[in-house]
Amino acid sequence: MSSILVYSQKKRDSTNFISYESDIMIRSNFYTNREIYFFTYNDQELDIRTNNRLYTSISLDYEIISVALSFAPDFFVRSKDENLKGESSFSQISFSMFPRNFIQTVNYKRNKGFYLKNTEDYIENWREGVDPYIKLPDLDIQEFSGTTSYIFNKNFSVKSIYYQNEWQKISSGSLITSLDYNLTATRDKIDGKVERDNLFNFGINVGYHYNWIVSKNVSISPHIYVGLGGKSDTKNMYLDKRIGGGFLIGYNTDKFLFGTKINLSSSNYKINSGEGVSNDIINGLFYIGFRFKPPKGISKNYTDLQEKIPFL
Repeated sequence: MSSILVYSQKKRDSTNFISYESDIMIRSNFYTNREIYFFTYNDQELDIRTNNRLYTSISLDYEIISVALSFAPDFFVRSKDENLKGESSFSQISFSMFPRNFIQTVNYKRNKGFYLKNTEDYIENWREGVDPYIKLPDLDIQEFSGTTSYIFNKNFSVKSIYYQNEWQKISSGSLITSLDYNLTATRDKIDGKVERDNLFNFGINVGYHYNWIVSKNVSISPHIYVGLGGKSDTKNMYLDKRIGGGFLIGYNTDKFLFGTKINLSSSNYKINSGEGVSNDIINGLFYIGFRFKPPKGISKNYTDLQEKIPFL
C-alpha cells in the first residue's frame, strides 16, 4: 500500500500548537485491518470477513507532503491460518488537505480475498480449527471515496491526532461535521463468470473529538460519531445508518514519538423486511517515529520552490 497526504494550512506555533512541518519525520506504523460484512436473507445469514493480518509501513514526512510505503511481511503470517481462511490483501491511497477549518480527503481502498466465518451453518460436521472455511478468494471490493469535514473549534488540532506533524499543548475538543460520498465497486467470480455490482453512497456524519493533554508529552484523544446516509444502485435507494468511534494514546517530544490507535465503525441498511446488510470495520495501529532538521540543501531547495509555487 502506498499513501500520499498533502497538507495545505499555514504553520502555526502559538499558545495552543507546536508545528513540526519544517522537520523531517520518519515513522513506522504497524497496523491491522479487518472488514466484516453481514448479509441477512430471510432465515439465512452470511458472515463474510477478510483474514486479519499485520501490515507495516515506513513513511517520510516533510512540509506539506507525506509518502508511505506499506506491505505485509510474510514472517507475521502463520501458514496454517491462511490454509484455513485463505489470503486477504489490502491497499489504500489517500490525499488530504486542511484549508482553514476544513478537511478534504480523497481515498481509494481495496480489499480482496474473504472467507465465510459461519461456515458451520453450510457444511455439516465442519470442525473449527481443523477444516478450512468456505473461501471467496476472488471477491474484490473497491471504494473510491471523498470526505469534506468542518472543524468548529479553531483551537483544536486534528493533525496532531492523525498525522503527528503538529502537537496540541492545551486540552481541547471540537464538534466535527462531515459530508462523505463514495462509490463501492464489487467484483466476484462465480462458476467461472465474473459478477459486478456498483453501489453509490452518500451521507452526513456528526461527531465529537477531544484531545486531552495529560502531561507535556502525553495525550489521550477519544472520538465518536453518528450519521445517516443513502445507498443507491441502478434500481433502488436505501437508508444507511452509521456509528463509529475510537481513541489514540500518544507520546510526543520534539525528536521522538510513539502511540497507538483503535478505530471502529459500523454501517447497516435494510433491503426489505427480511433482508439487510451491515459492514463493520476494525482498525488497530501502533506507530513510532523520529524527527530531525532537514539538511540545508533540502530546506533551501524547498524555500526556492515555495517562491515559485506559493501554496506550498
